[in-house]
Amino acid sequence: MEAFLPPALAVVKAATPAVTQASICVPQGSSRSPASSSSRVSCSFHARGFRQFEGFRHNNAVDQLTKQTKAFDVLHEIAADISESASSAGIRQQATCRGVVIAGNWKMNKTITEAVFFVEALKAIAPKNNCGVYIGVPFTCIDAVAKACIGTQIVVGAQNMSDKASGAYTGEVSGDMIKEAGAKFVILGHSERRQYYGETDAIVNAKVKKALADGLQPIVCIGESLEQREGGVTEKVLDTQIRGSLADLTGDQMKNLIIAYEPIWAIGTGKTATPEIAQSTHAFIRKVLTNVWGPQVADSVIVQYGGSVTPDNVKTLMAQPDIDGALVGGASLAAESFAKLVDYNLVTA
Repeated sequence: MEAFLPPALAVVKAATPAVTQASICVPQGSSRSPASSSSRVSCSFHARGFRQFEGFRHNNAVDQLTKQTKAFDVLHEIAADISESASSAGIRQQATCRGVVIAGNWKMNKTITEAVFFVEALKAIAPKNNCGVYIGVPFTCIDAVAKACIGTQIVVGAQNMSDKASGAYTGEVSGDMIKEAGAKFVILGHSERRQYYGETDAIVNAKVKKALADGLQPIVCIGESLEQREGGVTEKVLDTQIRGSLADLTGDQMKNLIIAYEPIWAIGTGKTATPEIAQSTHAFIRKVLTNVWGPQVADSVIVQYGGSVTPDNVKTLMAQPDIDGALVGGASLAAESFAKLVDYNLVTA
């Protein structure tokens, strides 16, 4: 199998003539038949002449490869210059193994009619940024919203699911149910689920494992309260939540989920962690991931920020190297504001 080359390098490769074994062994115009004595290059040329010819073709191949290598070096220098210019201009340099996901969490908002209207309004605005666009909708809206999003970049998901496959669990909804309705991901362990419904790290862990087994991508929420932040135990709380909510997951499973850091004191309060605080906390989260699953997994996991993210502050938050997106509540309920969040890198001051 031929190795993948970036488009620019592929152009260089396509422009470089291939020197095959056949072209070296069989000179152009030669023939295996004695009747071809009139040919410019005869099959009967002596061994010395063949060696000279072979040496010429070999030198030509080396020359072509040298030119190709020099072309690669030029392209690498151009890429380095672009990267340096982008960095000096304050443009976010996203790690190559991670993407950016802007996810809306509608919570207990919108009827089916309102949900479809939102999608049509968002499609009319047509956000231009090529990032992941997720919307976590109420159970009742999944089917209709998923159908309305066909042909778009919008990924539809649920806000919760059971850790059980089926059975006598009144009021619960399984992963298979939401998946058949059109969900591709599910938000798990949100602070409101932990606070109001008593979900522990162990319960969240069971749901995460079931979601992965059902082919759904979990967005796993973690975050500290104001008392914990002021008490100086933020890192201890996050370490415990990460190790508990994601216990026993393999490295490959980790690469298929998203972590959303949502400081509880900033959810719906209008308060937002400063970009510096958010980045510092995200860097700590990645440190824990490194300690448990290793640097490769830590560098691969998308870590979103959540907590009163708005079109006014999203650009500065997204400029941080360890913030890979946002999980947004209130600002995701209106198509206009959500589109601005998706196009965070196109916002002008």
